[in-house]
Amino acid sequence: MNSFQIKVLNFLSGRNFKSVRQKVLTNYKNAKSVGILINANDEFHRLESLVEAFNNDGKESVVLNVNSIGLQPGRNNFPTVNKSEITFFGNSKSQHLTHFLSQKYDLILLLDMKRDPLIKFICSQFNTLLVSIENTSYFNPDLVIIPDKTRQLEDVLKYLRKLG
Repeated sequence: MNSFQIKVLNFLSGRNFKSVRQKVLTNYKNAKSVGILINANDEFHRLESLVEAFNNDGKESVVLNVNSIGLQPGRNNFPTVNKSEITFFGNSKSQHLTHFLSQKYDLILLLDMKRDPLIKFICSQFNTLLVSIENTSYFNPDLVIIPDKTRQLEDVLKYLRKLG
């Protein structure tokens, strides 16, 4: 992704966050579906067990890896969208991204340690509760959970459950 395309996506994301996002907040107990966006270049251990825990709690979960660097495929078995599958103006050429965007989620979990502009753009398309594991300066999620580095995903689940 070149710097001009990043600026275009940032502009479109900012516009979407201001106009599209009328926050629809729900608590974890009442949430029925969870979208999980992962930066494919970050490493999260035991992601499959987090998805299984969501399913055991009665939440339908959909996972999407986002790879805007294009160096490697996702480090797990979940669908991956690459930077080449997004047009210059943010339209999807990816079946996986189109499917992810067409779903309605009660909660979106953002697992992005690198502050990827493509992930920011995807998040701007939703008006649901955005939960991030990092205090991101490139946009303001609705809830930030800062987990212990050795127990990242376990802590995320623990704190979401505590919030009811």
